[in-house]
Amino acid sequence: MVDTLQTLQTQVNRPQAESIATPDTAAKEDADIRAAAQEFEAVFISQMLKFSGLDKALTSGGGQSASAFTSFYLDQIATDISEDGGFGLADEFYEQMKAKASPASQVEGIGDINVRR
Repeated sequence: MVDTLQTLQTQVNRPQAESIATPDTAAKEDADIRAAAQEFEAVFISQMLKFSGLDKALTSGGGQSASAFTSFYLDQIATDISEDGGFGLADEFYEQMKAKASPASQVEGIGDINVRR
């Protein structure tokens, strides 16, 4: 999760001069942004599952040995949900991060968002 947040922060805070890239690096950057968005959605879903009480339901009667692995299990469930389309949050996160990382987004009023200067 820390790697995802650092990748996201790097993508968003990249200076304009670094944003000018070849098609290969542009495709890699696009793939990195999409992966970060999907992982962020998975983390979000995992937190929702934990706060819903599913972790307690899964470990009832299992003792400490069952609870030791519950967070890993919930994380995997969340990852599977996100990879299967999730709630559509990854697509929204991707679009926002892509617009923020794009040099064209520095011009006010481009696309669906108005960028603050």
